[in-house]
Amino acid sequence: MAESDRSVLASVVVPCRGQSVELGRCLRSLVRQSLRGQGEIIVADAAADPEVLAVAEAQPGVRIVRQHEGLSPGAARNLGARCAAGKYLAFIDSDCIADPLWLQSVVDALDAGAVMVGGPVLDAYPHDLIAVADNFLQFYEYPPRRSEGSTRKLPGCNLAIRRVVFEEAGRFCEDLLVGEDTALTVAIATAWPKRSRFVRSMRVRHAGRSTLRELWRHHQEFGFYRGLLGQEIDPVHQLMGRSRWFYAPAIVGRTKNILVRSLQLGPPQLLKAVILAPLWLTGLVAWAVGFRRGCLKAASNGFGGVPVGSIANEDGC
Repeated sequence: MAESDRSVLASVVVPCRGQSVELGRCLRSLVRQSLRGQGEIIVADAAADPEVLAVAEAQPGVRIVRQHEGLSPGAARNLGARCAAGKYLAFIDSDCIADPLWLQSVVDALDAGAVMVGGPVLDAYPHDLIAVADNFLQFYEYPPRRSEGSTRKLPGCNLAIRRVVFEEAGRFCEDLLVGEDTALTVAIATAWPKRSRFVRSMRVRHAGRSTLRELWRHHQEFGFYRGLLGQEIDPVHQLMGRSRWFYAPAIVGRTKNILVRSLQLGPPQLLKAVILAPLWLTGLVAWAVGFRRGCLKAASNGFGGVPVGSIANEDGC
């Protein structure tokens, strides 16, 4: 782990696997950040991709780090964090674009006493309905109209944590392909409930999946790991999830949660939910299929699931 350089206030870590075009847009948004203080940008290349290297080296002040090919998202984020020098660690995905005041919003909120912060996730491609629906299903809890305040979890594509808290919490789990951000941020929010905050000015735009096949595959993975690890579910639901009869209750339950939360967030969010319903319901079906597969895998391995917040340790998983 790199020793903290007191001259660096905030380190931005960008995990990247392929996506060199998207990375270029992300880095251009980062080098233009307005920050009162010194920052740094670190690209953690998860696949030793020469195109990613070329894009990173083309931007001034960007450092790229790589360990070996085949890093998981959590392992790539941890690698970047180990090489970072800042007091604060800000994480953004390579397929995101940060608003100009994103990093200053991070610093202001953490300076004010928060230990972990995140903000709205908007659409990079607002005219692509599939991408918008994919984003809605992942980030419906993080719209720009949401009130500031405490939060129980945050997405890894728009996240910042005090370095000392990040290390105390055990870093990201490195064995997961999805859900590593949920595991870490729920653990932190459980330990520091009043100091884990949603910050409205901390805005990024995310490029959602643009085809139904990509949307299906991605949300099936989310469901699989939720079922395998028992994330945010009790053992009874994990047991019930092994049955095909649980498809309908699972889809109905999540649909209810999405609509209720959208109603709480205001008419624009509810209208968006209704208009996009056929597409995000497709994602929910994929999630339910993956969830059952994960529950069956947990049973076959004799693995009863691990509560979110307890799966991190000093080895990063």
